[in-house]
Amino acid sequence: YYRHTGDPARLPRVLQNLAAYFDWYTRHRSRPAGYLWYDTFGSGMDNMPRGDAWGWIDYTAQAALDCGAIAKIALVVGDQAIAEACSANYLGFKELV
Repeated sequence: YYRHTGDPARLPRVLQNLAAYFDWYTRHRSRPAGYLWYDTFGSGMDNMPRGDAWGWIDYTAQAALDCGAIAKIALVVGDQAIAEACSANYLGFKELV
């Protein structure tokens, strides 16, 4: 919406929600090697057998994309701390993947 209209009014609220959700799923859905996982119903891929031991490469790659988007929103809002944290997370996931 912001890219199409240039209206940043809702970005501060959206940023806080996205950052909080990212924080939750990285704390609760991480494996020791750093890969993320989710349940098969939450992923929309309930007919795909998956092992849990290592985590899911596709979900981990999606988290990297999430980090990039959140960092961009944080820069527009002016929240340097979130932008830096998400940029660091992006680089970590990129290296892992």
